[in-house]
Amino acid sequence: MFHKIHKIISFIKKLPIIEREREREAQATLLEEGQEILPINNLKLLAVLDNVSEDFWNKYDKQPISFVSSGIINNNDSEEIVLVVMIRSSVDVDEVRLPAKFREYSVFLERGNIISA
Repeated sequence: MFHKIHKIISFIKKLPIIEREREREAQATLLEEGQEILPINNLKLLAVLDNVSEDFWNKYDKQPISFVSSGIINNNDSEEIVLVVMIRSSVDVDEVRLPAKFREYSVFLERGNIISA
């Protein structure tokens, strides 16, 4: 009995390490230079993705986000609907911690600032 309890306690102590490793592995991807983001023309889908983008912004509001949008990218000869998160250009992208996926959508990072007209 004592041996089983010791194993359980040992496993529980490792959980934060496992979670940190999982977070490190699953980070948002920086868009490749020249990678094209295509617009979404389906208005119903766009409305859903606008809500997803807003939820993403609200959840990660402590991160240096300038803008969150959705789009389509070509990924290995197939189109994928993604979230595109613009990170302030003054911030080192390696220090930004955002998930690789939010809901079922892949998250891609782009550097830049939004300047109002």
